[in-house]
Amino acid sequence: MSKFEDKQLYLGVDGGGSKCRAIIYEPNQGKLAEAVSGPANVLRGADNAIDNIIRATDEALASLSLSADHKKELIAGIGLAGLNLESCMKEMQLWQHPFKQAYFTSDLHIACIGAHSGKDGAVMIVGTGSSALASSNNQIKEIGGHGFPVGDCGSGAWLGLKAIEVTLETLDGLKESSPLTQAITKLYQIDSAIDLAQTVSYFLPVDFAKLAPLVMEHFAQGDQYAKQFVSVGAEYLSKVAAQLIENPNGTATEELPLALIGGLSPLMAQYFSEDVKDKIKQADNPPEIGAVLFAQLQSKN
Repeated sequence: MSKFEDKQLYLGVDGGGSKCRAIIYEPNQGKLAEAVSGPANVLRGADNAIDNIIRATDEALASLSLSADHKKELIAGIGLAGLNLESCMKEMQLWQHPFKQAYFTSDLHIACIGAHSGKDGAVMIVGTGSSALASSNNQIKEIGGHGFPVGDCGSGAWLGLKAIEVTLETLDGLKESSPLTQAITKLYQIDSAIDLAQTVSYFLPVDFAKLAPLVMEHFAQGDQYAKQFVSVGAEYLSKVAAQLIENPNGTATEELPLALIGGLSPLMAQYFSEDVKDKIKQADNPPEIGAVLFAQLQSKN
């Protein structure tokens, strides 16, 4: 028998375009266990998101010598990419989940809750996708997060897509090649536009995002196309951040700090405006802790 059998445990889930992280949390002891599974962006399929939530939860429970059946004792806070869209939220709320209680919100919302320990603040995620949210006086303001490929400017998936697009143009003879486009043709071992188009035709956002390090590497080396993409992405994200940290009457709010989350955020933040940079702070907690805080608050209401 696990020593945690008789304790009220919380599940915190942070599911995005690349992975799903689940933690088991006990109020007096903090985080007890965690596990990571595959993507859990509801926009890419609720069934897949659910499978990865269950997989990560069961693995985390097993590390505490708790059986998968213990899910029915957990109070769950679940923040997923895509749940800012009403259709995706409705789909998840139809799930006959196995938990004692489950509360759903967006991955961005739990990131903001965790980053500011439940206090007013703003958060921007720049990883596989990009999105931003501010919470002030119990009012939530969201910018971006429209989903790839129509949104997510400045994200890893967006950078990868832009790199593929320009490589296709060079292979068609419409633009001159560069070290970046040459690196992509070498990576996929192709020499024609049709071959590249076929190679990426089934790519998911996470697959495009795998090209982001290659883009950033060539950006650092001065590649003309990589410089263009990073410049456009950083300018967009800086504008989003500037709008996010304004109060309703349009003046800067010193009390609304901005936390940046995601693998690309430190790189992009270098090119933000100075006004935005002044508002950036280190996140208090990761998103999965924000999911637990969200569950605790909701279960008390």
